[in-house]
Amino acid sequence: MNMRTLSCAIPAYPAPTLKKSSPPSFTLRSSSQLSVSINHQTDSPFVPEVVEAVELLGSEFRAVDNLVARNTTRVLKAFQRARVGSHNIDMCHNSISSPGLGLEFLSFNLEDIILIQHFAGCTGYGHDEVGGREALDQAFAEIVGAESAIVRSQFFSGTHAITCALFAFLRPGDELLAVAGAPYDTLEEVIGKRDSHGIGSLKDFGVKYREVPLAEDGGLNWDKLSRALKPDTKCAFIQRSRGYSWRRSLSVHEIGRAIEMIKREFLSLQQMQNPNCLVMVDNCYGEFVESIEPPYVGADLIAGSLIKNPGGTIAPCGGYVAGKEVWVKAAAARLSAPGLGVDCGSTPGDIMRSFFQGLFLSPQMVGEAIKGTLLIAEVMASKGYRVEPLPRVPRHDTVQAVELKTRERLLAFCEAVQRSSPIGSFTKPVPGTTPGYASEVIFADGTFIDGSTSELSCDGPLRDPYAVYCQGGTHWIQWGLVLGETRHGDPLGFVLRTCQFALLALSGCPPTFCISCTDAAGCRDHALDQLNVHGTVKMSSLSNMLEARPRDTCHGHTNSRTRRMSHGCVYIKHREETPLTCLIEEKWPRNPSQGLEVKSPLRGASRSRPSRGLKAEASLTVSRPRPHSGVSTSRPLIEGLEAKTFIGRP
Repeated sequence: MNMRTLSCAIPAYPAPTLKKSSPPSFTLRSSSQLSVSINHQTDSPFVPEVVEAVELLGSEFRAVDNLVARNTTRVLKAFQRARVGSHNIDMCHNSISSPGLGLEFLSFNLEDIILIQHFAGCTGYGHDEVGGREALDQAFAEIVGAESAIVRSQFFSGTHAITCALFAFLRPGDELLAVAGAPYDTLEEVIGKRDSHGIGSLKDFGVKYREVPLAEDGGLNWDKLSRALKPDTKCAFIQRSRGYSWRRSLSVHEIGRAIEMIKREFLSLQQMQNPNCLVMVDNCYGEFVESIEPPYVGADLIAGSLIKNPGGTIAPCGGYVAGKEVWVKAAAARLSAPGLGVDCGSTPGDIMRSFFQGLFLSPQMVGEAIKGTLLIAEVMASKGYRVEPLPRVPRHDTVQAVELKTRERLLAFCEAVQRSSPIGSFTKPVPGTTPGYASEVIFADGTFIDGSTSELSCDGPLRDPYAVYCQGGTHWIQWGLVLGETRHGDPLGFVLRTCQFALLALSGCPPTFCISCTDAAGCRDHALDQLNVHGTVKMSSLSNMLEARPRDTCHGHTNSRTRRMSHGCVYIKHREETPLTCLIEEKWPRNPSQGLEVKSPLRGASRSRPSRGLKAEASLTVSRPRPHSGVSTSRPLIEGLEAKTFIGRP
């Protein structure tokens, strides 16, 4: 489950003090490009890195707008053909023509009138449902290019829908072949790759399983795939999105090529007792990212979640299975029971309206999510982080992965996203065990729909390489604000920069001093430019500077908590922000030439409230021995700088 800590006494992340200022100046150049006038007298909502990235991404944003237009047209036509309406009337009638008037009159009995209310809910068995399910299934099937579809609130999640599809295909003795490497974590127990303790995995039912490893570039291994199928391979499973693997997501074109190879493989081997290997595609995060879906290129079934792309941030629950009609019915039987069909099950309340509206809005919402991934990749790559997909390349899902390398950076990133969310911004996400996942996972999802990854959210497993997976957002501006979180005192995207400033200063300044950060935005991790005898550390980025002064000249910044600490306590003040306390304990080696190790244990922590202060940990290697007092005038060399941070209020 998602876990958070909440303090009733003091908010984990207090709102910044509001200050009167002139409104920012915006110039809207087109629907896909926002120009922000930068004025030192104006409080711009974006940091310079975001403004620059948006300017560079103008053509990519326009391409996304064109994609949204194509997909919206496709959805609109499907709704029109399904005659979606809130109060339609269909009737059986007899035609009576009047030759003299050339008119046709209609006569009908009241019992022949059929009232269609597609948005109406139903209860109990759902037998009195009046057309909403049928219209939604029809529209959805047409949108994704399938013969049939079942879109239901009874699917708990995308994993549930995928499981129903797999059980529709597979029987004891069959083999499931994953052609895109290891599947997503939550499917491991479904398949039996991870022990399900005998509660009903595919392995428990006698279904065998194999994987085709990915190629070195993270794509499909075409050579191995061409030789991978066996006579008892009943189903080939293709995961379109990257999941929690550092790999490329798959385009519909690549999926089509794989399907062609899979089907041709069986024909070439002339396995007439099993002429067709069925293809199942996990379509999560892939809907509306391209102008066609996998059924267009031969997928037998696709499945996904409505609280991802096709729910348009509005659907409160549910999932779907779409594809060949015979297999959709088989999946529906797994969801319910054999013989019940698809025309049963209640949809209480206003859920149907949410499903229709969310589906109609989903191309636009997906477009904004794609723009968000482009922006994240552009900004984070410019800061030296490894990203997948790379900046400015075509997207095939709505997920942007950023490799953060350390547990602390992953936690810090997720905390900052949570603070930037409209819901639960005052809470702090913490990692925990979640059903279906082998590793601890942290989620940042201040969303209106619990767990909705079509809204602004990110998550990641706490395992190497400690990558964060970002997705969703109702507008790319949300990610622009997240990446500019430096304005509120905690540099997010430029994770841990404040902590790194302190460590850089510690490497050459007196052990106790006050640090004032004049502009935290834009500084690079290893941007130490020079260090002089006065303790001023200048960063190589534009006019970004740290000023270090002995603690006795802190001009009132120190408090009783700081004074009680031994040397090594520093005070960090962000411009226009409440000062934050950094508690650092220095551990000097016997031989200073071996380097300076700086560590900070977290102090004042409790289970019920977030800890105050900034936690830092790093190993620094300097160029020459340094005395315990005073500052060397030589320029230090700093290697292997890493920092771990927690920022709160003193």
